[in-house]
Amino acid sequence: MNETIKNDILRHLKIARWAIILNTLVHAGLFFYSVVIRDGYSSVFNGEAKYLLLLLPSLLISLYGLWLTWDKLPFKKSRKITDTIVLLFCGIIGHWLWLPSVAAVNLSFKRAEYQLLSSK
Repeated sequence: MNETIKNDILRHLKIARWAIILNTLVHAGLFFYSVVIRDGYSSVFNGEAKYLLLLLPSLLISLYGLWLTWDKLPFKKSRKITDTIVLLFCGIIGHWLWLPSVAAVNLSFKRAEYQLLSSK
């Protein structure tokens, strides 16, 4: 595989990692504030549906992860299907479970290069 493609994927994964970290900190901070300091989410949002705004970053991260999984990452189709299920149904925990390590991406690239060379 081309090094520029590999670097591009690693750059996208770094962006995803920071987005997941930020989203997790916001949710953890709000949870701590609502449970320890206030009387729960309803007292923080005064019974309004503003808490739905918290779902928007998670949805965007899930969509970004789906795009990365299906268009960029060199994984097998079975792994892509599993990652899709995790991203769609497990929320913030699913984002952390989905996020591949640099070593896993490098191993996938090595496998793809080996398959490309052995097929010639």
